[in-house]
Amino acid sequence: MPNVSLALRSFPRIRIVSPFPDFLPGRLGCPRFRKDRAQSHQVTEEETHYGPCPNRVSARPSRGCLGALLFLMLSSSLTAQTKAPSGRTDSLSEFSDSLDALTSRVSPSVVQIQVNGFRAVNDANPNNASVVTRGHSLGSGVIVDPDGYIITNAHVVKGAQRVRVLLTASSSGSQVKASLGLADRVPTMDATIVGVEPTIDLALLKIDSKGLPALSFADYNALKKGQVVLAFGNPEGFENSVTMGVVSAVARQVLPNVPYVYIQTDAPINPGNSGGPLVDTDGNVVGINTFILSESGGSQGLGFAIPSSVVEFVYHQLRQFGHVHHVVIGAELQEITSDLAQGLNLGRQEGVIVSDVQPGGPRGPCRAANPRYSREPRRAVYRKRALGQNDH
Repeated sequence: MPNVSLALRSFPRIRIVSPFPDFLPGRLGCPRFRKDRAQSHQVTEEETHYGPCPNRVSARPSRGCLGALLFLMLSSSLTAQTKAPSGRTDSLSEFSDSLDALTSRVSPSVVQIQVNGFRAVNDANPNNASVVTRGHSLGSGVIVDPDGYIITNAHVVKGAQRVRVLLTASSSGSQVKASLGLADRVPTMDATIVGVEPTIDLALLKIDSKGLPALSFADYNALKKGQVVLAFGNPEGFENSVTMGVVSAVARQVLPNVPYVYIQTDAPINPGNSGGPLVDTDGNVVGINTFILSESGGSQGLGFAIPSSVVEFVYHQLRQFGHVHHVVIGAELQEITSDLAQGLNLGRQEGVIVSDVQPGGPRGPCRAANPRYSREPRRAVYRKRALGQNDH
């Protein structure tokens, strides 16, 4: 092994032989001083060059000692650089423990929904497809009542002939064994469809079981942008997965002419998450994961969930009546856009327009008797500020 000389600026007259030639950048020499200033040791950077040191005193330690010394120096340096403050470590541990406790409490309330039935061949436009085929699909759901009531999306059970529910076993032991299927398995159970609300895309299922772990609904009015949320479900059939994100928007109207708002989140949601709960850090349901906006088909951080207030209302309606009672006024309203405001000579772009009135409907007699409305069809403007006035 060739010797490599390492010149130390603090000790210019000592030569150390290193047993690690590959560790050094190259062969270095100690500064050679000019003879006329060698005694005073007042040497500037310009008056030095590198080469063999005259009259050097060589110290040749054993290779094992020097190797141990270098190892201790390097290990202590790396330890000093990677050691984190105790306060930060404690905070991360507490955060991880809180997430573990939250997922352990919520996961038993999340179910996998297995559907056998008929599906449209043309998935791009299933409403207009003329060819259907028998198929099998998977979705997610959440238990909202201990007596076996489960909320999911309506499109999950669309065309279903048989619906089965797979409950999540309690993870009291090792979660690794439970994820690998080595723990006690809960058999799948047949479910009945209590009611479906296709307009809002919600459905209520019932299984014959009691004492199930159920989740409560969160206060939607207290939801805030930036709030931490977790999405539970079965993406691509992977049972009871969880992802984390924040609320990107508390009320997002995806389509301008569709009067429905959704919770927007960046928590990863993928096919199979439909019907699963979006929960807050208290373990309450803030929404039901419904759809994503994506060009690739996978999550791109644009997930949308039905707000908990809407879900709770539909749940009670479906449980009591089997369907949702909609308020009908016999009129179709359309938002006033900039083009409509300009065409109707409106001073401000606000309010709605009554685009159509159902003949003989609830608003028919009122429209004919009230001069507030125009006689021309599809031209009557009804301001938002007048919606609360009882003028008929």
